[in-house]
Amino acid sequence: MKWGFKEKYGLQTGVLHETKTNTRREPFEHDFKDFRASFDKDNRLCVYDGDKLIKRSKVGIGDVVAVAQSYSEVYNELFLGDVNNYYDGTVRELGFKYKLMQENKHDIAGWNNKLYVKEQLMLHKVVVTNIKVERLQDISDEDCLKEGIIKVKSLIYTAYTFIDYTKDERGNLPSHFFQKTPRDAFALLIVKMGDSKIWQRNPWVFAYEFKLVK
Repeated sequence: MKWGFKEKYGLQTGVLHETKTNTRREPFEHDFKDFRASFDKDNRLCVYDGDKLIKRSKVGIGDVVAVAQSYSEVYNELFLGDVNNYYDGTVRELGFKYKLMQENKHDIAGWNNKLYVKEQLMLHKVVVTNIKVERLQDISDEDCLKEGIIKVKSLIYTAYTFIDYTKDERGNLPSHFFQKTPRDAFALLIVKMGDSKIWQRNPWVFAYEFKLVK
C-alpha cells in the first residue's frame, strides 16, 4: 500500500517533517440510516448501515504504508542528499537501480509520476495509529492542523493557511489563502486539491492518523 501527498501544497514535506499526521481518504457515496462501525481481526475499520457492510478501510491500525515519491525524487534524495542517512545494503542496491534508470528515465513510468511507482522502492513509510469515520465537515480544529494547515501569528492577528507553490509574481501567497479559522483553511485546501464540490457534498470519509517510521 502507498499513499501520495500533494507536494504542490506542501503536504508531502509535511509528512516527512512530521507536521502532517492525518489524512482523510476514501469518501463514501452513501447516506446512512443506521450508522455502525467496528474493527475487524485485521484492525481495519468496517462501516455498516444496519447489518450491511458498506465499506472497509483499505489499511488497518498498525499497518505500514509507503509514502509515494517519484523515482526522480528518490534518486535525488539518494545521490544528492546526505547518503549517510541511507548507508545500508538494501539502499545501496536500490541506489544502483536508480542510477541505471537515469539513462532512460523518460521511458520509465514513475520517473516523474508517483502514481506509477512501486511501494517497495520508496524510502519513507508511515504507520497507521488510529482510524475513524466522520463527515468531512466535522473535522476539528486540532485535526485541521494535523492535516497540514499552518497557524500564522503576529502581534496584530492570527490566521491559518497552507503552502502553495503557485505563488504570485512577487512570490507571495494570494491574500485569500489566509483564513480566520483552521477549518476554513482546510476547506479551501480541499477545494484547491481538485474537487470543488466535495466540501459541499460533505461525504463520510475515513480519517487516518499516522506517524513517520524512522
